[in-house]
Amino acid sequence: MCLSTVYKLKGQNQEKVCEYISKVENKGNEFVFTDVMGEEITVPGKLISMDFVKNVILLEDA
Repeated sequence: MCLSTVYKLKGQNQEKVCEYISKVENKGNEFVFTDVMGEEITVPGKLISMDFVKNVILLEDA
């Protein structure tokens, strides 16, 4: 199973938002991330990239 970590771009730094993400849903200007335990976190933002090799999802402010 591949689980991802979500980061939000803050200037030139990446701030970790959540980890062990198994599901991603887009809800307009926000994303709902579900971790391996079923917990959901809603994060506003715009998708920059998803790297399935490094298991990284990168967002920026919308």
